[in-house]
Amino acid sequence: MGRGAADRAAARRFVPAAVAGDGAFLDVGCANGCLMECLERWGAQDGLRLEVHGLEIIGELAALARRRLPRLADRIWEGNALTWVPPRRFDVVRVGLEYVPGRRRADLVRHLLGAAVAPGGRLVIGPYTEETGAAATEDALVEWGFTVAGRASAGHRDPRVERRIVWVEGPASQDRP
Repeated sequence: MGRGAADRAAARRFVPAAVAGDGAFLDVGCANGCLMECLERWGAQDGLRLEVHGLEIIGELAALARRRLPRLADRIWEGNALTWVPPRRFDVVRVGLEYVPGRRRADLVRHLLGAAVAPGGRLVIGPYTEETGAAATEDALVEWGFTVAGRASAGHRDPRVERRIVWVEGPASQDRP
């Protein structure tokens, strides 16, 4: 993802812009837990108390995250985001669309909104990189029937592209979409 910790932070530091307040945050595709760890710190710097959780499809990575973050071990699950039924709902769920084949991306968004995002919560897509001025990810979400409720971006060392996140609001009530 870049040249080191500073590049990783620069590429993701803007993720808390999608967080409206204190609450539970699920990082789908948490890998070794690095983003979970950073989100707690960045949230605190921004005046937010985030209770971070993670989901990882690769068992070895989930185990690594649990070893790296033993105090969060009981909040790190192994499972496939397309079918996983969480033990609870979360105020913010972050996912990358690149985690599934193109033909399944709308299914991923639908499933997470219906199963993981709390009423009034948000599903955050990204961070991802797109050409400056392009909106392919937002266009795809709209094409699939979702409304993009917000967005944030961060610069990139290549001025032709930028890092982005977008978010979709979760269900307004306990009724599943």
